[in-house]
Amino acid sequence: MDNTYKYGDKSFSLERFEMLAKSDFIINKGTYLKLLLTALGVFVALSVLISINAISDINELKKFTDLTDVNSLGMIKARQISYSSMYFGIGLWMMSIGLTVSGSLTFSSLSSKKQRITAFMEPVSLCEKFSLRMLVYLFGGIVALAIGFFIGYAVIQVSFGGGKVMMEGIHDFLSNVDESGYIVAIFILLGLFGNSLYALGSSLWPRLSWLKTTIVIMAVQWIVAIFLMMGIFSNFNFEDFFNFDSGEYVFLWIVICILSILNIGCWLLAWLQFRNTQIIQRFMKK
Repeated sequence: MDNTYKYGDKSFSLERFEMLAKSDFIINKGTYLKLLLTALGVFVALSVLISINAISDINELKKFTDLTDVNSLGMIKARQISYSSMYFGIGLWMMSIGLTVSGSLTFSSLSSKKQRITAFMEPVSLCEKFSLRMLVYLFGGIVALAIGFFIGYAVIQVSFGGGKVMMEGIHDFLSNVDESGYIVAIFILLGLFGNSLYALGSSLWPRLSWLKTTIVIMAVQWIVAIFLMMGIFSNFNFEDFFNFDSGEYVFLWIVICILSILNIGCWLLAWLQFRNTQIIQRFMKK
């Protein structure tokens, strides 16, 4: 059955969605390619800088150590661990920042009246348009950043063996820390929350979205900090407030559930704002 002209806000046709995705890629492939190359370039630059310092440091150490001595080999291994940990930590931080940037670009196509006319006049449902934005800037952003991270991983492995050392550290953490699965899940949800929060900001103010959302988040943080300080100075017992007498890992489960709800809630609010966006509306007249 041909659904080309039978669409509404909530209808979804896989055939129409595929056509929309193809046309969007043809029109915006230059922009997407630039974003991908930027993500890859940032991780390559990071890995190269760390590798240059690591190679210089390790080679200098080798000049004054006996490579047949166990303690000397341990010192070299310690340097490898140090530099690979540096890449891992900074790389994760860069991925979290990258997710906020990709989130802030989700509805950038609505930043001007001309762009909104083009976006809303397409013969597809709003659900399909929203799903495409989510696919490109959430899942596409994750894939691009992951590729960049692992290219950087390959660079540090080839240059000073840091990739293997990093993976050994990750394996030890996952094997020896009982809460490792919960911790990994929390970090993943935190990264996704950054993307969903900035995507919500992008739906509210498509122009300069990252900057505006950051300012709002900082203002909220200051307000929360003030209330926390008021609670401390008024002898509020935070220890009892966060005291859970239930079973093991309950607090971690609560954090995971809260972050999951926040992620879903941000995307639902973004959908409601997207669905109610008009071609000409207050604060977005241009």
